[in-house]
Amino acid sequence: MLVVCIEIKFSRRLRDIKVTSYNENATFTCELSKADLDITWLKDDQELNTDDREGRVRTDSYGQTRRLVISQVCSQDAGLYTAVYRQCAHNSISTSAVLIVLRMS
Repeated sequence: MLVVCIEIKFSRRLRDIKVTSYNENATFTCELSKADLDITWLKDDQELNTDDREGRVRTDSYGQTRRLVISQVCSQDAGLYTAVYRQCAHNSISTSAVLIVLRMS
């Protein structure tokens, strides 16, 4: 059996975000070169479990766009966020950005 792997890339990469207020939301957005593909979100190289964060973290997708939204950011949310698309068996691509949470009073 011949498996053909179509080259997929991130046409829009994640960008760093700075947050200065507890009530602020942080939204990471990226786009893939093809629609309807699943990605995995990581925080500090650990897979994010969006069910485990009190409903403050959610993901959505439409067309080629993928988003990770963190509501009511707190200091524990700071870190490196990564979107990973696993192409073929042992081939993946990723894009990363940092969420910076400045001292909040």
